[in-house]
Amino acid sequence: MIIDIDTLIFFAEYLKRKDKNFKELLEDHIKKMKMIAKGYGNTERKVYQTFNNKISKKLAPFSSRFSNSMFDEKLFIERFSYLIKEDKAPSNAQ
Repeated sequence: MIIDIDTLIFFAEYLKRKDKNFKELLEDHIKKMKMIAKGYGNTERKVYQTFNNKISKKLAPFSSRFSNSMFDEKLFIERFSYLIKEDKAPSNAQ
């Protein structure tokens, strides 16, 4: 499994809150990757749709397993605010 550094940076605060947060996410990800994908439904189209949905969940990247509630936007912006150039108001010198 590969976890990109961007994902770790993006969700750093959530992962730091509790030691087990990362472990639980990792275990959940591995569980979803190992699940057997079976389609079900009354029609061929419905079977295809449910099978495709399960395969998509199974093959989803680690970063897609995070929810928005795990991300603190304000802390993220603060951490990288030094990268943002703010325009200074033009002087009124004539």
